[in-house]
Amino acid sequence: MAKKKSIMPQNCCVPGCTKKVYEEDGIKISYHKFPENRDLFMKWIVAIRRDEGKDFKVTEHTRVCSRHFKSSDYLPSLTGRKKSLKSMAVPSLFPWKQGSPIKRKSPRKRTLILKKTATKSQETTIAPARVDNCSTCDLVTFQESRASSPSTLADSASTTVEEPAEDLEALICELKLENERLVGEIRKITISNNNFQSEVEELKRRNDSLQSRVFCIEKFLPSEKDIAFYTGFPNKNVLESVFAFLDPGKKGENINYWHSDSPCDVPSPPCQRDEEDIPKQGRPRQLSPKEEFFLTL
Repeated sequence: MAKKKSIMPQNCCVPGCTKKVYEEDGIKISYHKFPENRDLFMKWIVAIRRDEGKDFKVTEHTRVCSRHFKSSDYLPSLTGRKKSLKSMAVPSLFPWKQGSPIKRKSPRKRTLILKKTATKSQETTIAPARVDNCSTCDLVTFQESRASSPSTLADSASTTVEEPAEDLEALICELKLENERLVGEIRKITISNNNFQSEVEELKRRNDSLQSRVFCIEKFLPSEKDIAFYTGFPNKNVLESVFAFLDPGKKGENINYWHSDSPCDVPSPPCQRDEEDIPKQGRPRQLSPKEEFFLTL
C-alpha cells in the first residue's frame, strides 16, 4: 500500500505571522511566492516592511500567506479550491494597520463660511445686501462676528489649500518605491564594479607574472655581472657604445641580411643583395634591433 506523502507546512515571512497551518476557521490558507516583476517585487517588500539584507533574503521558498490579501486580490475560481492571485496583487492586511484611526472629514461649517467670504470683492458685495435687508443692530452684530473670528477664516482657507492625506500617502509610497529601486540599481552597480576591480587586479597579476618570465636585455642591464655573462662585454656602457657604432637603425632598416640563395660560397659585399631588392623573408620583425643584437651575442 502506497504511503501518503506528508506535506510540510509553509512559513509566512510577514513579521508577527507565525502560524503554520493550511486551514484556519474553516478557510483554506494558501502561501504565495514573491513576484518576478521587479517593481511589483519592491511593492511587496515595502508592504511587509522588511528590507533584504543579512537577516532577510527572498529565496525560492519565501512565502506570504493569504491572510494578508483581500478577497478582491484573487481571481474567481470555478471549483473554489485553488486560489490564484491577480497579476498586480499586493498584500495589504497586516496587524499594524488594524488600529489605525479613521480620518474625519473637515467641518462643513468652515467650508460654508469660506464660500461666502472667499475674496474681498465678495465681502464688499455681501455687506451692502445686509444693510438693505437688515436693521442697524443686525449690521453691527455681523461686523463684530467677522472681526472676532479672523482665525476661523484663515483656518478654513488653509484646509482647502492643503492636499488630501490619501494623495500624500500615495505620493510617499511612490517615492519610497522609487528610492528602493534606485538603491537596488546602486547595489547592482557596486557589485559589478567590485567584480571589474577584481578582474583588473587578476589581469595585472598575470601581466606581472608574464613580464617576469620574459627574457630581454632590460632585465640584465642593471647588473654588470649578467652583461658580462650573456654578451662578453665588461659593462653596459661598452655594450651600448658598440651598438651605437653598428648603427642598425631605429627599425633595423640599416641591417643587411645574407640569403641562402646567394651563388657565392663565401659571403662577400659583391655577392650580398640589398634588402630593397629582396625583402627580409619570414615573419615580420617583432623584436627591436637592440633585442636582436642581444640575442645574437
